[in-house]
Amino acid sequence: WQGQLEAAEAILIDVLEGNPTSSAALFSLERILRGRDRIGEVLPWADAYIDNAPRAAGPRYLKLRVLVEIDSLGPFDETADAWFAAEAGSVQPWREVARLLEQARGPGAALELLQRGQRELSSPSALAFEVGDLRLKQGDDEGMDRGARQPGRRRGVTGAPRRAVESRERRACARGVAVGLGPCGVATGRP
Repeated sequence: WQGQLEAAEAILIDVLEGNPTSSAALFSLERILRGRDRIGEVLPWADAYIDNAPRAAGPRYLKLRVLVEIDSLGPFDETADAWFAAEAGSVQPWREVARLLEQARGPGAALELLQRGQRELSSPSALAFEVGDLRLKQGDDEGMDRGARQPGRRRGVTGAPRRAVESRERRACARGVAVGLGPCGVATGRP
């Protein structure tokens, strides 16, 4: 196996030297280096791709993911800001970076980033569902409802955030029934 991995790595590096924007080669090299416990070595290749295709999201996400994995969070912020600038006006980088930031620094940091994104995008409804999800993870059901409500819509929360709230409500009701209360906390008059 080892000899085959070395040969594959050499071939992929040759491909990337000739074509730094080869997605197949970059992501294959990532898998090989990960398997060889050398994942950080993919970063220069991701940088070369980004230099040649600044709006490409895949290599930026790969770079950020690897930075989180190798616990190199200093360059993480700089890399994230460069992605926001490269795709100004797009919500995609904000979503992707927030997912990784939540993993690396927790939901509070990810929530702050998404709120910054809403301000920079000049759109309170942008990223509303993601903000709502993070508020829900922090136990803020009412804040989740505010965060995920979109202006101009009559209903409050919809989709996955709504189902999460409903699931939490069902569990609370089930606990109430178990302690002698009726459905959803209505007293039954029974001891």
